[in-house]
Amino acid sequence: MKQQSNKEEDKKEQIDSSYIRFYCGGVAGIVSRTLTAPIDRVKVLRQMKTPAIEGLNLLNWGIIALWRGNGVNVLKNCPESALRFGLHGKFKNLLFPAPEDGKRHDLTPLQRLLVAGMSGCVSMTCVYPFEVLKTRMTITTSNEPRSISQLARKVYTDGGPLGFYRGYSVAMMSYIPYSSMELALYEIIKRQYMSYFKAYDLDDTSQSNSMPHLNWFESCGLIMFASLPPMTLVYPLNMLRTRFQAKSKKSPSIRQALITILRNEGPLGLYQGFLAQISKTLPAVCIGYATLESLLELFGHPTLATR
Repeated sequence: MKQQSNKEEDKKEQIDSSYIRFYCGGVAGIVSRTLTAPIDRVKVLRQMKTPAIEGLNLLNWGIIALWRGNGVNVLKNCPESALRFGLHGKFKNLLFPAPEDGKRHDLTPLQRLLVAGMSGCVSMTCVYPFEVLKTRMTITTSNEPRSISQLARKVYTDGGPLGFYRGYSVAMMSYIPYSSMELALYEIIKRQYMSYFKAYDLDDTSQSNSMPHLNWFESCGLIMFASLPPMTLVYPLNMLRTRFQAKSKKSPSIRQALITILRNEGPLGLYQGFLAQISKTLPAVCIGYATLESLLELFGHPTLATR
């Protein structure tokens, strides 16, 4: 009877702790996007080839113009980050459950890619309409709708329900490889870093073998190494996604869009705004991961790459 009671308590504790990762992911998303919102706006304007001064409209809006569109950005990124990191832990336990002997089952690199890709796909699909609204809000001028509700009505009027999923296919082609490689690489690099510099025993699969502490600088350094390669590889598709989302009329196919860019702008056109993307995304990713890891430690929850 006592053993059954202990099992029920352990199960309840596991259920309660599973929601901590969703909460920490959501808070990390809010913090990272709000702090980097001005750079994000400049990045989108560069991708759309809009002059920064004209697009920002500082004379009419003042300094708040730098955060134009951040409301919908937070509405999109908070649930996206919460779902991505929360489901990441859920999928790990669902697809690759720990053995009943109490030992910790460490994932292979391919398993990490699969879990990260699945969580990224589900999270982006759920919040994609907000991604479209964020892009449209970022590039709107003073003569166009200013509130999220007005812009949502305009998107619906122009394209119906499917208007909120404009550019979805190219978005998935860029986001799934990026999110899966980024998160999987981060966990792999972190585990190796812990092994070499923190005396963490990768062969010890006991539950008591918890990850050592990482400070903010260490977390930021690791995620920079993990995010740069996938970010560089998928950037052309990411740029196409932004242009598709910004259009109210039917967009050309991915192939036609690529041919048009190569013909008019040359190969470098595929990386239009890449430096702005790096300067915005790297700080956002670093802040997001460092905040997430700190919050998980604060709540006594296992950090990323624990298994």
